[in-house]
Amino acid sequence: MYSSPGQALFDVGFYTGDGAASKSITGVGFRPRAVIIQSLLANSDSPILSFWSGNAFIVRTGAGASMTSSDTVISLDGDGFTVGDGSDVGVNSANAAQNYRYVCFG
Repeated sequence: MYSSPGQALFDVGFYTGDGAASKSITGVGFRPRAVIIQSLLANSDSPILSFWSGNAFIVRTGAGASMTSSDTVISLDGDGFTVGDGSDVGVNSANAAQNYRYVCFG
């Protein structure tokens, strides 16, 4: 976790897809307000951006297309976030063992 007085929090990290229906990413150190996730595969699509806007959960691809939150980031939690079973975030069986990077903003 990175921060300095009067500045926003952010954290960077990596996780590996595991074939489960969902996966909790913890150890961020704060409740994120936004998360960016990108596959580390050479042929990966645009990053996934998930954030709260007012009281609505918004998920966008880098190209601006909307996705459902159940396919990507399904919650922003007290110490990280939880990804769903979408192929873009690596937890379905087709993408098990692939690596992803993330940036969380507080």
